[in-house]
Amino acid sequence: MTKTVLIFWIIITSMSLFAQNEKELFYYYQGEKVYLKENNDKILVKFSRETDRSSFLKSLQTEPNYRISNSKKDVGYFVILEAQENISYYSKEQSLTNYQNHNNTSCANFMLDYKGKSQGLTDQFIVKLKPETSFHEFQNLVKENRCIIFNENKFVKNQFLVSVPRPSNISSLQFANLFYESGLFEFSEPNFYYINVFNSNDPLFNNQWTLKNTGQNGGLTGADIKVEKAWEITEGRPEIRIAVIDEGVDLTHPDLIENLVPGFDATGNNTAGGSLIGEFHGTACAGIIAAVKDNGIGVSGVAPKCALVPIHASFGDGQTSQWLADGLEWAWNPSLGNADVISNSWGGGPPTTVETNAVNNAVTQGRSGLGCIVLFSSGNDNSSSVSYPANLPNGIAVGASSKNDSRASYSNYGSALDVIAPGGDQNIYSTDIVGASGYSGNDYTSSFDGTSAACPHAAGVVGLMLSVNRCLTWQDAKAILELSCDKVSGSCYNTSSNHPNGTWNNQMGYGRINAYKAVKFAHSQNITSSNVGGNYIFANGGLQGIPVWVIINSSCPTVTGGTYRALRVKMFKDVTFSYSSAPSLVVSANGFSMGNPNNGTFWAEAINITNTTARLRTYFYRIESIATGQLIGWVPSDPFSGSGAKFNYSVIDNVTPNIFSQNEVVSSGTQNHKAINEILLGRNVTSSKPQGDYIVQGTANVTLKQVIKLLLNPEQLFLLHKAVHFMLLSNHFSPALNTQWEE
Repeated sequence: MTKTVLIFWIIITSMSLFAQNEKELFYYYQGEKVYLKENNDKILVKFSRETDRSSFLKSLQTEPNYRISNSKKDVGYFVILEAQENISYYSKEQSLTNYQNHNNTSCANFMLDYKGKSQGLTDQFIVKLKPETSFHEFQNLVKENRCIIFNENKFVKNQFLVSVPRPSNISSLQFANLFYESGLFEFSEPNFYYINVFNSNDPLFNNQWTLKNTGQNGGLTGADIKVEKAWEITEGRPEIRIAVIDEGVDLTHPDLIENLVPGFDATGNNTAGGSLIGEFHGTACAGIIAAVKDNGIGVSGVAPKCALVPIHASFGDGQTSQWLADGLEWAWNPSLGNADVISNSWGGGPPTTVETNAVNNAVTQGRSGLGCIVLFSSGNDNSSSVSYPANLPNGIAVGASSKNDSRASYSNYGSALDVIAPGGDQNIYSTDIVGASGYSGNDYTSSFDGTSAACPHAAGVVGLMLSVNRCLTWQDAKAILELSCDKVSGSCYNTSSNHPNGTWNNQMGYGRINAYKAVKFAHSQNITSSNVGGNYIFANGGLQGIPVWVIINSSCPTVTGGTYRALRVKMFKDVTFSYSSAPSLVVSANGFSMGNPNNGTFWAEAINITNTTARLRTYFYRIESIATGQLIGWVPSDPFSGSGAKFNYSVIDNVTPNIFSQNEVVSSGTQNHKAINEILLGRNVTSSKPQGDYIVQGTANVTLKQVIKLLLNPEQLFLLHKAVHFMLLSNHFSPALNTQWEE
């Protein structure tokens, strides 16, 4: 074979491999293409129902290139196979073909990745007929493509599950697209197989009731910070730095090391922010904030993609005011810690000027004058006054809630309390010192608790807020965290001139933090907020006006315990606003839900939302004597006297997930930009919406999407390098040729 022919063959082979790797994989979602990436390191195999499972699994082991990764789990009819190391793309394709041709295989396909999540293709896809499409047309299309109508959905009319033929070279993804492009269907999408339906693959995530409370250990389902919904918008950004002023952090912990940045030792022990022997507390706090998510080990932090700044300000069992103040000063300094958020799970003792000044400096000079957001734990003394320095007005005092959404019995409360966050019950999972010397005998603890655990939960939520809007001042961030709280525990929340951000309670502050609401609120450029009274409709509880008979043991002091007749009263308020599309509403009220008033759950909702109007509603209960019908009182309060029924609501732009990472600082003048769907937020951005064209005037910090174009994947690049290297050696290219590679 001549050199020229050999070179031509290498180029053609390389191009063929590129074509194999660059398959355009997508499906249609609401008329738009959603692109997927093939992951040929994993194969999803589905075997037929008639197959003996153990025999089938044994037969799969004869293929040397892949191993079974989920054989220890009850996987039904699905098996996930993982490639051995250093297997070529050609070998992977050959293995896939072998699996597809196996007698007992219903389908076999490479797994697909979407934004870091894996899903597999089954042998089925889902369609819904348009109103004008006849079933006969549908049948003909199915028959033409040798597919089978598996069944009609029992909940949705004209929605069908369709099976692809076997054998077939066309996947359910391709069939779904083919059917959609016929124009006969409202939608046509693959019936994906999800290997991880939860929002974290960390093995201890299911124990983290603070992030996802499913009733573990007797907890109240839903008594968590709603972080999974927040993660759909952002998991944090490495540009956002959260300082942990504590006993230091284990700098070698595998669940933290990826997010750790250089730290500081205020005690002079030169640990660079690391912990010493016997110091565990800071590592647990850091894990709650930003333990790495989806890395297959341990736990997940609230803001798992934010940076952690470890600060060692305690030595052994003691610390000094100066160490603590120095830690604060170092944290906010832009040339040192450059922190955005400072989490302090400590407090108590007399106030000191150095600590107070350090907090003042952080909130006035940090973040280029926007101010660091400084959070403190309220204290663990069951005291009616919040500990110093949490009681400083420019910080955020965080109390502890239990797994049942009540105040933890030890958590300090009182007029300086801002919010509560999960911290009670002694079963909070987090990172521990590596090895046997920490709280437990392994790298994780399951027994962390206290307001020390509550504070980092709130700090992580603030980190998520700043990840979608770096332009928030510390006042903005504090107000948003407070406005977005859930009114939990059945306590009475009331308006107060000293607490302007919605209704407040002496035991619970503004309520338990809600990450999802906070992130939505923080992202919005267009916010309409108000506090309004309600109209009402009398409505007897139960069916067809039958009274509800309940035993009232209300935590609000309006009614003593007893058996009464309770008549439900619906309170509502119609509100107006002006948005270009239907927005989201964050709503709270001083009323209860339609459930049993004994549950004591404050509740409100927005319904009938358009781009200009919505209706807010909640419920109150008129408590009457069974014998005489005489009014005994109201639960949770009288909606017609005093402050009456009140709604707090905020109308905000809807949020889409962001991939923003490029900052541009405009120091003066005016700049015009064409940036369709590329704007995050920025001060002095004159467009009313953070998408489309915009104009920046004066000093501003505007965050744009980062655009990265990856021309070749590493395997392709390696092959192309080899081909060109061969050509250079063969003198078919001049060695003097100036070649530049774009990766």
